[in-house]
Amino acid sequence: MARPMAGLSITAGLAYTHARYADFNGVQCYFGQPKIAQGGPCSAPPANPNSLDGFFNAKGLSIAGVPDWVYGVSAVYDRPLTPDLRGFVQANWNWQSDVNYAISGDPGAIQKAYGLLGGRVGVSAPDKAWSLALYASNLLDKRYAAQITPSPVTGLNPGGYAQYFSPDSVRRVGVSLDVAF
Repeated sequence: MARPMAGLSITAGLAYTHARYADFNGVQCYFGQPKIAQGGPCSAPPANPNSLDGFFNAKGLSIAGVPDWVYGVSAVYDRPLTPDLRGFVQANWNWQSDVNYAISGDPGAIQKAYGLLGGRVGVSAPDKAWSLALYASNLLDKRYAAQITPSPVTGLNPGGYAQYFSPDSVRRVGVSLDVAF
């Protein structure tokens, strides 16, 4: 956190997570993943020799749903407008690296890296007992999937995927009233 000048606060954070499976045997192979005979990891266990996809050990693969890198930056500038009123402007940027939603490491289940811009402009009481603001989240309207899974009808759509979007994956603009008591 930094305060480079009166009224301006800047906050930033960065995280790196090296989340990998230590040992995860029995993971179902994704559609088209090479079998052992083709130089790949997939094999059907003796209990299920007719498996279409096969199974393998996901040891060393990234844990599903966990990006390696995330960072965020926020800047807030506030100043008195009158003895009984303060004005403020806030902007924030949050980013994450690619994330794979499949335990198997399926390349079709990857959400590419993305960033989200948001902000607020408003007024508040000097003691911040209340504030009224116009806000925007996902200002650049960046669409991103909150989950990607193989299509549940693989017989009709082999190799297809279904994406599920969060309400946060569309731009939102609104007014907020915050009261502390």
